[in-house]
Amino acid sequence: MYASHIRPVFCRIVITSVCLLGLGVPLIGKEWKTKTGAVVHGDFVSSEEGVLIIKSIEGREVKIRRNSLIEADRKFLVLLENTLSEVGVQAWPRKIPNRSEVRLKGGPRTFRTEHFQIVSGGADRVTVASLATIMEDTLEAISAIPTGLELKPPAPSTYFQARFMDRVSFDREFSKVGMHLVIPSQQVKGAYIAAKRELWLPVGTENIGVDALSPTMIHEVCHQTMHEWLPLVPVWFLEGFAEYMASVPYEYRTFRFDKSEQGLRKALASRYRMAPSSVNVIHPLKLIHLGNQWQNTTDEYASALILVYYLIHLDGSGNGDSFKEFVAEVANSKDDARGMIGDLQSIADTYNSRVNTYRKEIADYQRKMADVRSQMRSGQKVFIHSRSNGRLVIGGTPPVPRVPSPPGEAPVEQISGERAKTLNFITQINQKAVAAMIGNRSTDEFIRQMEQAFLKKGFILNFH
Repeated sequence: MYASHIRPVFCRIVITSVCLLGLGVPLIGKEWKTKTGAVVHGDFVSSEEGVLIIKSIEGREVKIRRNSLIEADRKFLVLLENTLSEVGVQAWPRKIPNRSEVRLKGGPRTFRTEHFQIVSGGADRVTVASLATIMEDTLEAISAIPTGLELKPPAPSTYFQARFMDRVSFDREFSKVGMHLVIPSQQVKGAYIAAKRELWLPVGTENIGVDALSPTMIHEVCHQTMHEWLPLVPVWFLEGFAEYMASVPYEYRTFRFDKSEQGLRKALASRYRMAPSSVNVIHPLKLIHLGNQWQNTTDEYASALILVYYLIHLDGSGNGDSFKEFVAEVANSKDDARGMIGDLQSIADTYNSRVNTYRKEIADYQRKMADVRSQMRSGQKVFIHSRSNGRLVIGGTPPVPRVPSPPGEAPVEQISGERAKTLNFITQINQKAVAAMIGNRSTDEFIRQMEQAFLKKGFILNFH
């Protein structure tokens, strides 16, 4: 949940064969042979730590030790890895360990790590250190995902900002800024307050384990690190990606993307009370077009998780190609969109500045008038006036201060027009991004492939 440049470059070349390499061997549906005579038909996914990952034609993920391959396939694999590296094609990571120690500085109230500044209202140093470690690990994991995103603290801060509060304080502060986000009958576990550029987490002296807070922390850090993207991408994408990251098993400071399916099953069971045999979710096309009608229901979060999981792990080669295509299309227009948002904000800021100046002038005028009235009540008869000719005149009544000029009418029509133009442009960006995500398929084919891909994994999707 959230309350409201280097341009990424993505390689959109889909290598269906290595004729480019002079071998003429297909990557999609290639035959991989082992020394024992076993043959696996499937698509190359990745190779890591001596293990080749193949997506079989049945949709299963097959692992083959590279030293068990026949010599020709081992040579082919080396050439393939080198070529993919040269053209910048990156596989979705299988696991991201964080080996660096997170150093917590400061205290007892304000703490800092390398990338985060935390103001804690009650949590002890040990708890702050544990949560700060999760925050740093999440940032590193998102940074390692091959999307080309540059993650940096929202300006003007040089740190990502976080506030830890006890439950009473959290509910009080959240009600001031995010009442419209509260889900009836549900307790908010954390939030990224975009307007304040702060991550808020209710953790103080209560007996809440860090493990229980971990998914919420990971979810909100996703929003915070993608602050510049919040106005540009639809809510289903933001929340789906945050839910996806929170579902990835986080073990011993390592994000295990190779256990993502296991994490998805656990998330569906524990968070959404769903079994793989009956996953009730919003139809993807309906979800994509929700727009501002997003209501923060568990149904929406579960549906967004399922769609993003499919884009990353089940669609195409299983390397997040569709997910990256969506991001790439948004990135192509990111600067233009940010410029339009900046122009809109400038209009509002200019008027607000005039209003603030007027308020200060009014306060100063009222103070001066109070002085005049006080002098007149006191019976004081001698006042010094300065005339335009430079002469001073003694006597008369106290000088009355000039009444400030009002700031004028708010530029409502101009702001409304710019806002409509900006929203329309962002809508067009998202439509192009969805088209890039679906590719050359029809929407019906996209939905059918999604259902079949999950069915091969043992998940039955029920769209509504």
